[in-house]
Amino acid sequence: MAVNVNAARDQANQITNQIAGLKRAKTQLTDYKSSLAANWSGAEVRYVSKGIDQVVRQIDDVINRLTSLSNAIKSAAAVKREEDAAARAKAQAAARAKAQRIAKAKSDFEKAEAEYKKKKKELERLTKNDDDAPGEFDALLRDSKIFENFERIQKLNEELEKSKDLMESKRRIWDNARR
Repeated sequence: MAVNVNAARDQANQITNQIAGLKRAKTQLTDYKSSLAANWSGAEVRYVSKGIDQVVRQIDDVINRLTSLSNAIKSAAAVKREEDAAARAKAQAAARAKAQRIAKAKSDFEKAEAEYKKKKKELERLTKNDDDAPGEFDALLRDSKIFENFERIQKLNEELEKSKDLMESKRRIWDNARR
C-alpha cells in the first residue's frame, strides 16, 4: 500500500491538535477539581474528585495512545520520504549511466565511421581512374601504379570490410543504448 507522505503529515498534525485539545480539557478538569475542593465542603466532593481523577487518567491514556500513533505516522512518513529519495537517486543514476553508455557508443561509432571513411578514401586514391589521361602511355602508367599497389589495395579492401563490419556493430550498439 502506498503511503501519501503529505496526507500522513496532515493526519499527524490533526492528531497533535487533538492531543492539545485533550490537554486543555485535562487542565480545565484539574482546575475545576481544585476550585470545587476549595469552595465546597460537602461529603460528595470526595466522590466528584475521584470521578474527575478517573477521567483525567483516561485522558492521559488517550493522550499517550494518540502520541504513540502520531509518532508512528511521522516515522512511516519519514521512511517513505527516504525510500522515495532513494528511488529518485537510483533513477537519476540509471539515467546518467544510460546517457554515458549512449555517449560512449556514439563516440565509438563515430571513430569507427571515421576510420572506415579514411580507409575508403585511401582505397579510392590508390585505385583512382584518371579519365583525363590522354594516351596509352598514361593508361599503362596508371595500370602499373595499381599493380604496384595491388597488395596494399587487397589489404585495404580487407581492412575496409572489417572496418565496415565494426562500424555497423557500433551503430547497433549505439541504437540499442538509446532504447
